[in-house]
Amino acid sequence: MIISSSIKDAFNLKVNLMPTLILEIFFGDYQAFKTQLQNSIEKAPKMFDGASILIDFSKFNANDEFDIKRIKGLLKACSITLIGVKNCPDTLKAQMTDSHTNIIYDNKNIRKPDAQKQHSTIVHKKTIRSGQQIYAKNADLIIFGSVSPGAEIIADGSIYLYGVLRGKAIAGANNNKDARLIINDFQGELIAIAGKYKTADSITHNTGLHIYMENDTLVFDEI
Repeated sequence: MIISSSIKDAFNLKVNLMPTLILEIFFGDYQAFKTQLQNSIEKAPKMFDGASILIDFSKFNANDEFDIKRIKGLLKACSITLIGVKNCPDTLKAQMTDSHTNIIYDNKNIRKPDAQKQHSTIVHKKTIRSGQQIYAKNADLIIFGSVSPGAEIIADGSIYLYGVLRGKAIAGANNNKDARLIINDFQGELIAIAGKYKTADSITHNTGLHIYMENDTLVFDEI
């Protein structure tokens, strides 16, 4: 049995272009990290099994202690692959080098897509089968088929799904917080908009869903 910790959350988990997850570290308490990770895996085991994770230190207190070797060992035991870290504090860089952990540097000169400029729409009329991924880059995505378990539909804009969602649906993948999800029938694993996500266990209504962001929170309306 997993005991919920009374300690405040040690990290925030964001959905990127799957299957990579971004894990924003807040502080270095290993036990708090372990407890929250175990609780997260218990709620959404399919989301974490075999997943790849990128640790982001942008919200981490640089004066706090952090043991990357213990974290890597814990992630490996949970069948999660750590692909690297970003925004790594100078105080932790030697530790990353010693543990053979990749430090990923952002290229500030790369122009990010304008989330407000979504001019095109991609229409898909067939069922998306397990293991397939459909990505609508700089566009909305309309799907008249269904999405099988283990399949993913991703769009930089909004997603309109007129079949059954049994896999994952990720809208606003380029951090477009104005993106929306219209789902006829939800029986899926996960939905997300601009990195904010909900798993199946936290979605109580299943048909005629209109999902959008308000005050950085996902809002669910019935159609």
